[in-house]
Amino acid sequence: DRWVTEAIITYPRSARFEDNSNIVIENGLIQILFDAPDVASYLWELRLIHMIYVLATSISLAFLISLLTGRMVIRPLENLVEIIQRADEGDLNFLVVSRSKGEIGRVSSRLADMIRQIKVAHRERIEALRRMASGVAHEIRNPLNSISMTVQYLRSIISSDEVSEEDLDEARECLEIMDKQVKRLSQITDQFLTLNRPPSLQIEPTDLESLIDDVLSEFNAAFNSAGISIIRRYCGELKEVPLDADKIRQAIYNLIQNAIQAMPKGGKIYITTKLEKGKFLDRAVVEIRDTGIGIPDEIQPRIFDAYFTTKEREGGVGLGLSLTLQIVEAHGGKIELRSKVGMGSSFKIILPIRR
Repeated sequence: DRWVTEAIITYPRSARFEDNSNIVIENGLIQILFDAPDVASYLWELRLIHMIYVLATSISLAFLISLLTGRMVIRPLENLVEIIQRADEGDLNFLVVSRSKGEIGRVSSRLADMIRQIKVAHRERIEALRRMASGVAHEIRNPLNSISMTVQYLRSIISSDEVSEEDLDEARECLEIMDKQVKRLSQITDQFLTLNRPPSLQIEPTDLESLIDDVLSEFNAAFNSAGISIIRRYCGELKEVPLDADKIRQAIYNLIQNAIQAMPKGGKIYITTKLEKGKFLDRAVVEIRDTGIGIPDEIQPRIFDAYFTTKEREGGVGLGLSLTLQIVEAHGGKIELRSKVGMGSSFKIILPIRR
């Protein structure tokens, strides 16, 4: 068998005139055969080279896919599994930072962020529990010490052979002291329990500015002894604000007490009220501003946290501002804080008035 290449070429063989003077050309064919003995080996070599190229390309692609899969899938998955296993074992100090930009890398990074947040929240909760335990111990210790000393004194009165009328009067006084301290313990317990449940409100129209004056009257002695003057700037338009008078009284009381504690060398407390009119609802605004020591920027975000206090040596528990915020938010309002160290603080209570 031989390999040949065939070529067929046409050529004009003859021409003649028809009756109607048309020229008719008759074509012929020339067949040319080219001998090609190396075509078979050439095609086999071509196929072999093609197969080698396909095989080399397949191996390269397989290696590249394996490399990319390991870097983009396997390694991020191993990091993700390790994060989950460590978290399941309670090891929150371990943190994997994924450098992958794929979906798995983003999931790993998000999971690592969540673990970091859990770690921070866990630390803050432990710290809050520590402060709570310290505050509870301090708050309860004082009434208990008073009751203990009163009981000892009362025992000394009763143990005497003869009890005079004067001794009976002293015994009655001791019982009154004990009763007051028991009520104080009950009040402390109620304060701690209040933080764990939303306050129930008794809403009724209230003259907010008269309510503020009632609260201020309770601090007259403290104002005089501390050298603090009060500047009132009332708008006179807050006569019938729907609120729980007892709860708002407590909130304002806590803010006034805070302002007094912030001015150990005396100063001024500015109390401003105004009515902000809106399209759908109005707002009653009460601003209590002092000229005290101010609050550092780094602790302002935590100032309303329960059990957070900067007055641990003075026996502060850190419940006052937390309860105040809870009361205001229960009314659908909010508190805005502005403070600068050395220039004082401003607490603004904003309460909605629905028409």
